[in-house]
Amino acid sequence: MRLNNKGFAFSTMLYGALSLIIVILLLVFNLLKSNNDETYYYSSIIEENLNKCVEEEIALENCYSSGNNNCDTTAYYACIGVKNNTIVEGVRLIEFLKDKVVTTGNGLYEDSNGNLIFRGTSVNNYVQYSGDVWRIVEVEASGIVKIAYTKYGKSLKWDAEGNSEWKNSSLNNELNNVFYNSLQNNSIIDQKPWKIGRIYDVVTTLDELIDQESQVLYSSTDGAGPVGLLNASDYIRASLNLACSSDVLNSTSCSSWLSSYGGWVLNASNLSEGEQAEAYYFKIGDKLTKKEITETDNVIPVVYLKSSIKIISGDGTSSNPYILER
Repeated sequence: MRLNNKGFAFSTMLYGALSLIIVILLLVFNLLKSNNDETYYYSSIIEENLNKCVEEEIALENCYSSGNNNCDTTAYYACIGVKNNTIVEGVRLIEFLKDKVVTTGNGLYEDSNGNLIFRGTSVNNYVQYSGDVWRIVEVEASGIVKIAYTKYGKSLKWDAEGNSEWKNSSLNNELNNVFYNSLQNNSIIDQKPWKIGRIYDVVTTLDELIDQESQVLYSSTDGAGPVGLLNASDYIRASLNLACSSDVLNSTSCSSWLSSYGGWVLNASNLSEGEQAEAYYFKIGDKLTKKEITETDNVIPVVYLKSSIKIISGDGTSSNPYILER
C-alpha cells in the first residue's frame, strides 16, 4: 500500500501516540512496583521494630506471673533503651519509670488500668519543665504525663463573681492566659480533656469520686485551655492510707507528698437551689473539704505532657530532677 504525504504524516502521528502511551504505561508500572517495594520495605522495618523486644517482654511477664517479684529486667530494658536503671538513650518516660514500680512503701505504683501514680509522703517525682522544677502526679497507661507546678505560690479566688462553672471561672482565665503565656516549650503540652464533674456529698469511695469527676469532661472543642488544676482524686490516690480512699470526703488521714501543697481542685460542689456556689479544696494537712468559690486559696497549676515525651537524664530527686527531651 502506498501512502501519500498526508497518510504518512497521519501514520507517523498514530505510531508516535501509541509509543507515548506505551512509555507512560511502563512508567506507571515501574512507579507502582517501586511504591510496592518501598511499602514492603517500610512494612518490614515496622514489623521488625514491633517484634524487637517481644521475646524479652514475654520472658519478663512469665517471670512476674509465676509470683516472683524480683525478676531480672536487664534484658528487656536494655532492648528498649534502658540499662541498670540508667538511661542508655532517649526512651519514653513511661518506659523508663515502669522499672521503678513498687508494691509497698513510698514510691511509684501501677493501678489496675496501667496508670503510674506516685504515692506516699516522700517520693522522687521531680521533673524539670519550663525552666523550673515541677512534680509528676501521674503517668497514664498511654504515656501522657500529668505534672503540677507546686512552686506557683499564689492564693486566688476560684471565681471572683461566684460562677461555679470551671470554663467560665476567673481562675481558669488566669491560668490559661497569664500563666500559660509565661511557659516555655509549650509545644509538648497535650490538650487532654479536664475532668470537671461536680462532687456529690454522697460520694464515699475513691471509685465513686473518680466516676463523679469523669461525668463532665472539658475538652479543647469546648474551649478548654491547656492549664488546669489537680482533681480531688489526685490527692486521695497519692495517700497510702486505705482509710482515706474508703471515706474520701470525711477522712482526716489523707497525708501524702501532696499534703503540703493544699489548694483548689477542679471540681465544684453539687448545688441545691439557693445555695452559695462552692468548690472543693484540699486543706493543707490531710483533708478534702469545700468553701465558697469567692474565697481565696492556694493554686497549683497542672498541665499534661504528650505521651511521646522522652527522658534524657536525672533520677527524679529534687537535686537531680528528670530532664525531658525538648
